[in-house]
Amino acid sequence: MNKIGFTLLEVLIALTLLAISFTGIFFLLNQSLDIESYSKDKTIVILKGYEKVIMYLDFNKEITNDDKNNIQYEFDKKSTIYPSISEVNLKVKHGSAVQTYVFYENR
Repeated sequence: MNKIGFTLLEVLIALTLLAISFTGIFFLLNQSLDIESYSKDKTIVILKGYEKVIMYLDFNKEITNDDKNNIQYEFDKKSTIYPSISEVNLKVKHGSAVQTYVFYENR
């Protein structure tokens, strides 16, 4: 007798392998989307941080939070061992990305 087609066991094994491979693909897709979101947040944090540092140093602008774009700034000014120089720390947060800028200024 000549058998044509697949047995139920062969079909179940094929479906199991297919399900395992799709699970891996979906995991990689989800991870890719998370990385893409973090990259966007990190780019925004870097650009806005540099912008605030330049505005502060060149134009003496006050650093305030940007509620419209959901960007938070933490500003900390410390004195150094040199009386005329102060250390400035600026921490910028947006989404899951955080960037800290350290720069110095003359008082």
